[in-house]
Amino acid sequence: MKMLSSSLLVVCLFFSDTLFADSYDVKSVPNPRTTNGGFISDPGHFLSDTDITQLNTKLIELEKEATAEFAIVILPSIGSAIPKEFAVELFNYWGIGKKGKDNGLLLLLVMDQRRWEFETGYGLEGVLPDAILKRIGEDQLVPNLKKKDYNTGFANVITAVSKKLK
Repeated sequence: MKMLSSSLLVVCLFFSDTLFADSYDVKSVPNPRTTNGGFISDPGHFLSDTDITQLNTKLIELEKEATAEFAIVILPSIGSAIPKEFAVELFNYWGIGKKGKDNGLLLLLVMDQRRWEFETGYGLEGVLPDAILKRIGEDQLVPNLKKKDYNTGFANVITAVSKKLK
């Protein structure tokens, strides 16, 4: 009986590692600014490399034109963490936005919780208040998420945000 219970424990430990392997905490999320110079972090590979390149091109252009830094993070799971709190913590941990301008924006998508959250720096709150960002998310992101067309959803969000910032 002891042999069976210890074997069962080993199997459970193996599968728990496998089950939670895609769960991220703030410090384990790859920062795209330090890994590839872009603004998209997609460790779960929900976007193709071509999609990431195209989206990064739009985000880099937005940074050049409006000086705002807009990061998009797509994660398979954050475990039992609350997406809004996770977004705030990640935003601050990465220091999104220019120093002195506090003009950063983060869009976090958590796949297993089916939740998306925006986090805005104080320098953008006047132009991009929560109500505007909620509308952008509901109009531009959600319909495309339902179709699993993540690239179009993010591209539409970037376009809508760019229009507000220009």
